[in-house]
Amino acid sequence: MTNKLGFLWLIAASVGACAPGLPLNTPSDPTKSALPSQFQNKCDAAKGQLRPLIVEWSAPDRAALEAGARHSQLVVHYEGCQLEVLRGCTPPPAFAYKYTAITPKDELVTMSSADQLYASIPVHAASFEGKLAQKGQLNASMTIVGMYEAPSLPPATDQLQGDCTRATHVISALAVGAFEFYAGNATDAHASLDVLGAAAGGDHNANHETLSRDGSVKSCADSKRGDGEPPENCGALLRLELAAVRAAGTEDPKCGPGTRLTEHECKPIEKTSTLAPEDQSFVDDKNGAGWGNRCYAHLKSGALP
Repeated sequence: MTNKLGFLWLIAASVGACAPGLPLNTPSDPTKSALPSQFQNKCDAAKGQLRPLIVEWSAPDRAALEAGARHSQLVVHYEGCQLEVLRGCTPPPAFAYKYTAITPKDELVTMSSADQLYASIPVHAASFEGKLAQKGQLNASMTIVGMYEAPSLPPATDQLQGDCTRATHVISALAVGAFEFYAGNATDAHASLDVLGAAAGGDHNANHETLSRDGSVKSCADSKRGDGEPPENCGALLRLELAAVRAAGTEDPKCGPGTRLTEHECKPIEKTSTLAPEDQSFVDDKNGAGWGNRCYAHLKSGALP
């Protein structure tokens, strides 16, 4: 009996010695994400997230992403919680981003559980589990002023150029503006305005801890629809939108009547209109009502079908 107990103890000790421990430091580089095994199921649950926030990325990582997006659409390997930008792989120039300004919008994303954490910031979620447990809540307060967007139809694998064997997705759009990523409770629905409007080191409750921030809300107020680029100090990257790379040989869509293929999308053909000869000399002195009366007269006389 004693020998059996000793043998079982030896097995238990051997298993314990071989069991993997947690890494001392979680990598900050999103291109080299290595996660402990107990987080893998959470990453599997988050792998369908195609609109992840990147407010938790380090400033150098977001700067590199911003610089790369200025040259071409970004191709990535995206699986679970791992997102790697494939810098040696590029789509054709037709897929380059174009900026679209929008009416500025405030958004507050609150993470109160591990599931919400991995769904919102899957790339670095493991690094913030301890902070979430300590503070009880993580928040991303954002002001969004525009989007860098590529054509809605992603490229096919045979359209990519370079070392693209690991390509799974392209970044189809990037939201820009200003943000603060912080730990602590968001007190009300206006927290995004309160937090972003405060200066760094300003008065917050004792539970508030700024984790990262970029951009200026005051600068974002200068954004106007029709702008060709975001205002100075209001171009921080906030969120990515990802689209799966299409299979090789996939053809562009067949466009229906009244549309034509433009940059891999079916877009309406603009119709030009000309006045009938009898209307070319007509002057409407009633601020639009004159044309209405004229059309009604034509219709009443049977001149229009």
